[in-house]
Amino acid sequence: MRFLGINAELDRSRLQAMRAAPPTLAAEDKARRRVFGSALAQFDELLTAAASVGPAVSPIPLYYALTQAGRAIAAAHVKQNDWRASGHGLSVSSPSPLLGEALVSPHVGESNQFAVFCKAIDSGRLTSAVTLNEVWAAVPQLEQVAGLGAEATPSIQLVVRASREGVGISASMSGPIAADLPNNPETAMARLRERLDSYPGAADGLAICEPFSPSKRSPSGEPVVDVEWRSADGSLRSVYLAAPGLGPPGAGSYLWPGIGAHKDVLAPLALWWTALLALSSLARYEPDAWLAALARDESLLAIPIEEALAIALEMLPWLVLHELQRTR
Repeated sequence: MRFLGINAELDRSRLQAMRAAPPTLAAEDKARRRVFGSALAQFDELLTAAASVGPAVSPIPLYYALTQAGRAIAAAHVKQNDWRASGHGLSVSSPSPLLGEALVSPHVGESNQFAVFCKAIDSGRLTSAVTLNEVWAAVPQLEQVAGLGAEATPSIQLVVRASREGVGISASMSGPIAADLPNNPETAMARLRERLDSYPGAADGLAICEPFSPSKRSPSGEPVVDVEWRSADGSLRSVYLAAPGLGPPGAGSYLWPGIGAHKDVLAPLALWWTALLALSSLARYEPDAWLAALARDESLLAIPIEEALAIALEMLPWLVLHELQRTR
């Protein structure tokens, strides 16, 4: 168990139990129910397959496991006849030998798998090509290293600082985003908003909490700044409107970077979809480059990639379960 409160075996069992009592639309329609059950069955078996092979191969069943989970989510949540999909919806190319520069490009249309999946989970979609570097950096659980995410804009985890009636109303940012802010609160606010330019919507209504101290540090010694968000009338907004969590309530709060030329913001599961498609495509179509990246004696990417694939086995059931339990 890498993450507190996440138990992949238990989450997989809960997902399989849903096949006998599907949620929402999958409970009301025989065709949806059949797809829901069979897709979740394949999701589970593909996860088992991914866990039984090494990193040279595991991105392939991991990606297809997530696409099958996407079919189940669409059967449960996408209305009318838009829930059926065909085609990946994204394509991967390798313009250079560098793994992180692999390019993921969106397809036109509303009926491909990625478009329907994003609709099912209420995620933004890709409207321009993105690099694997950008996607990797946006997934908060993945280690960023030179050549894989270190050069791109990361997601930023916030710590909810104060709540009112169960709603977070202020939060703390730590790390480089809070470093070397000027002493003057107004100038510091302007500097912070500039730094948040890569996080669409994050600067809207943002304010630094008083009293402001540019020398404030976290217990680990990182610089910290306390912030809140306000509406046009001055009332406090929920932290989670500006910085949504990973999944269920209490699962953290994050500023998500915009990726690609149009600064698209994807939900966590859509980021995993994009990353796993890129990794599985590299494993299938660029096997020499993929195996070179996995060579522990030579590649600094080997361990971060291995760890990412292990994290996917743990995170995907939890994220899929949240989407199927989420009310619309």
